[in-house]
Amino acid sequence: MIDVHGIPGHLLDGDVRFLQTLAESLSTDARVAEIGTHFGASAAAMALANPGLRVLCHDTWLDTERSPNMAIFMGHIIRLGLETRVIPVRGDSSHSVTQYRPEHFDAIWIDGDHENPGFRKDLHLWHPLLKEGGIFCGHDCVPGSDIDLETSKFAQWHGMGRSIVEGTHYVWVMK
Repeated sequence: MIDVHGIPGHLLDGDVRFLQTLAESLSTDARVAEIGTHFGASAAAMALANPGLRVLCHDTWLDTERSPNMAIFMGHIIRLGLETRVIPVRGDSSHSVTQYRPEHFDAIWIDGDHENPGFRKDLHLWHPLLKEGGIFCGHDCVPGSDIDLETSKFAQWHGMGRSIVEGTHYVWVMK
């Protein structure tokens, strides 16, 4: 776990570099859907790397007495001055996906549910919202995990290539 601009996150330095490079590769009016946000480390890394990028953060933010997760997320985003470009969308990703039309996003980063059937559902529901030529990617594609198996099947089914980014915690990319 590292801090990204003072935000704790389950990321490696290589993951942060990947997210920054991803954001820099997009136009300044691009939109990214992030599925699974927690405290906002990955969203902040992307938004700070591209001054016009909008990151729509989808999470349940299940607050507890010990951790008011959404308030912590918002505190980080406001502190960094990103509240107009990092937008929280609270709720289950299978419901929030219905807010958008096909080909709405330039990139989609999935780091939410890490087990089936939730992860499989995120792949199938969110992929149609990716613009042609967009980047479909995510985190934690550990060999032999549900994410590894599902991304491999999904890429084959859709005739896409899938790669794992070296120097990251198994960041996967499909094109």
